[in-house]
Amino acid sequence: MSQHPTLGHGKICYIELPSRDVNESASCYKNVFGWNIRRREDGHVSFDDGVMEVSGTWRTDRKPVTELGTFIHLMVDDIEVAMKRVVDNGGKIVRPVGGDAPEITAWFSDPTGNVLGLFQEKEIKIYEEEHSYWCAFVDDGVVFYVRVCPGGRS
Repeated sequence: MSQHPTLGHGKICYIELPSRDVNESASCYKNVFGWNIRRREDGHVSFDDGVMEVSGTWRTDRKPVTELGTFIHLMVDDIEVAMKRVVDNGGKIVRPVGGDAPEITAWFSDPTGNVLGLFQEKEIKIYEEEHSYWCAFVDDGVVFYVRVCPGGRS
């Protein structure tokens, strides 16, 4: 059984995000990304990401990050669903899917105005059919099927 978070030298472990309203930000990130929201012993609201690997807090004493510099992408299962949730929770899509093709990414601003990225891993599934294997993957909304044969023959 693995323990979370994974500890290790050089691991990104803590993020401080600017916020105009901590409760608004906490609600947005919980609803869009499934983050665990908690109150620390010192009374500050904190979060753990959806896989319990990165934690952080919101800061009301900082300006939103609106200009590109260091840029963070958040992994999502379905980028279209995530973009709808962003908008439904007070954010905006500032760059739709396609800007980093063939990668599946989009940029959004949260209710405070911080600009972050969404990233969806390309789907890859293996199917077995009468001693043949098929690999299906999605790229830019198109499903591709490739026959994969044992021993490298196709």
